[in-house]
Amino acid sequence: MYFYKMQLRLIIFYKCSLFLFCLALSIVSFSQNQTSTSSALSLDHFPLLNFNPELKSSVRAPDQWELAINVAADNKEVQSLIMTFYRDNNYAELQWLNLWHSRCADIWGEIADSFHLPMSASFIPVMLERNNLELCSCIDAGEVLKEFVGLENESTEVIAKLEDVFKKSDQKNQEFMVWLHELRIIIRLLENLELPDYTDHWVNNTGKRKSHTVLKGETLYRLSVLYHVRVEDIQLLNELGNSTVISEGQSLFIPVE
Repeated sequence: MYFYKMQLRLIIFYKCSLFLFCLALSIVSFSQNQTSTSSALSLDHFPLLNFNPELKSSVRAPDQWELAINVAADNKEVQSLIMTFYRDNNYAELQWLNLWHSRCADIWGEIADSFHLPMSASFIPVMLERNNLELCSCIDAGEVLKEFVGLENESTEVIAKLEDVFKKSDQKNQEFMVWLHELRIIIRLLENLELPDYTDHWVNNTGKRKSHTVLKGETLYRLSVLYHVRVEDIQLLNELGNSTVISEGQSLFIPVE
């Protein structure tokens, strides 16, 4: 009887061991699948096929500037044509826009915030650099937002300022009102749809950062002492090259641990 009990215990032990081994194997396999799914983005297979994004469960309400743009850019026929353009071929144009926009989105958002501008302001550079999003300098492109300081609570003045910066940009050969309609639509598409986050694709050695608005008399050396970082790191993060020239009111990014 004792012998049979021992055999039964051994059988139970081996079955439990086999179950745990299979469970561990399945966990490893799942982790590998997850890793391969989140592997580096390959532009050889982009844009994605059968791409059909859904609406987010919660979205940011249009701010004052957006409402002003909506009033000015209210041609339904133009809106429909632009929407069709971004929806065609599995949202191919929207996929590319989302990919390139994600390269600078955080920087433009931080610049807009440092100037106390509404969130919609961070989308202005993406439309001004519409044909150069892959190569543009995120910092330089974001500097255009300085033009809007003081208009935080304005509406009609914002439209006039948008036309002003539009005429100075590479987009100036377009019709301004068509450009404004597209700005209206891409803000909502990028804000409202569940789109892939490609931030990791653009991660470089700049690490985390904080925004600093240069005060009168401040120098890169003084900022390096204030934040305990190297001058070279500030230059790299702000795409300054070897230049040490900064000016009062300029928005700089400071690397932080």
